[in-house]
Formats: sequence, C-alpha cells, structure tokens
Amino acid sequence: GFLDDYDKVRKASTAGVPGRVRLLLEFLIAGIAAAIIMQENGPHLYLPFTNRYYIDLGYAYPIFAAFVIVAFGNAVNLTDGLDGLAAGSLGICAAALAVILLQTTETIGAGQMMAVLSTTAMSFLWFNHHPARIFMGDTGALAIGALLGLLALQSEREWLLCAAGAVFAVETLSVVAQVVWFRCTRRRLLLCSPLHNHYVFRKIPEPSIVRAFWAAGLLAATATMLLA
Repeated sequence: GFLDDYDKVRKASTAGVPGRVRLLLEFLIAGIAAAIIMQENGPHLYLPFTNRYYIDLGYAYPIFAAFVIVAFGNAVNLTDGLDGLAAGSLGICAAALAVILLQTTETIGAGQMMAVLSTTAMSFLWFNHHPARIFMGDTGALAIGALLGLLALQSEREWLLCAAGAVFAVETLSVVAQVVWFRCTRRRLLLCSPLHNHYVFRKIPEPSIVRAFWAAGLLAATATMLLA
C-alpha cells in the first residue's frame, strides 16, 4: 500500500504499482502470515454461526488464509472511495466482532484487538468525514483490511467477518459482477463500480451515500451479533 501511494505521489499520476505486482506482493506477505496461523491454530475452517463444527482444509489452508487476508485488504481499499465510508464501516464491523469475540476465552485476544481497531477507526473518522482532512490511502486501507482478515483467521471466525463486514463484501462483489457482466454482454451492470460510485454517478450527494452505507453496515453487524 505504501509503495503504491509513494509511486502515485512521486510520479504525480493515478497509475501506482501495477496490479499484478501488487497482488504478488500481497500474496507473498499474506502467505507468511497464513503459515504462522496454521502452525498455531491448525488447518481448520470454522462453520458460520456454530460453536463446535470445523472443516479440516489440510495443506489447502495456507491458500485459503492468504486469500482471506488479501481479499479483505482489497475490499477495504475498494470501499475507501468516499470521505468516511471505509472508516465508518470499519468501525461498525470491528465493534460487532469485538462484542462477539470477547464472549469466549479462546478468542478474547482477537476481540481486544477488534475493539482497539474499532476505536481507532472511529477516532480517525473525526478527521476523515466529509469533507475529509486526512485520507486513508492504500497504505491504511490495505493494512487495516488485512488486519481484519488476520484477526478473523486467528479467531477462526472468517464467515462472521463476511457477515458483519457485508458492506466490504458487497463493494467487492459489485466490482467482480461489473467485470463479468461487461465481458459477457459488453454492457455495464452499474454506471460505475464499486457500488458507491454507481450512486455518485446518479448525482446523489456524497454524505447521503455514506450514511446509507453506514446504516446498511450497522444492520448487517447487528444481525451478525444476534445470530452468532
């Protein structure tokens, strides 16, 4: 993330580090973290909304874990397109997961980190809400998103992260859907992706879009806490 931001500033362009190079570096770093997590927790995939059932992924676990870390890093990065959108959504998601993880001894460490992450995101939001005075950039978005994925893997609650962080998941899926739909039909499914840009192109005021996404994120986080 830092390399990408630095390259954009140094060259005064929006190009940044090429996408393939970025993904390669991200997967290399995430792969190391995945191997460490596997040694500590074993190759287990936690089933959603249960407390006792797991799937043993075996040697496929590092691939899965690296994908989770990279996917959520990029999901937060994609969401960081409007002032306060990513920071507010992150604060809501991390707070919900903190409440869930702090309830059991096995996940209390990850829960404490989630609580710190939520508090930090909300503090940052003071300077990042519209009109933003400080921006997250790829340096912050990729790192924070990766940390979300890392904590979810450490606590073996990956699917709870998908539920509580539904805003990030939907934003990412909107990009995938846009690309697939265009390649199949040569037409755009959305006016612009990620999803929040679709509403920007429809001339909806930025603060209204952000508040609507926060509300959706709060609804998803509340439902996750009730079901977990």
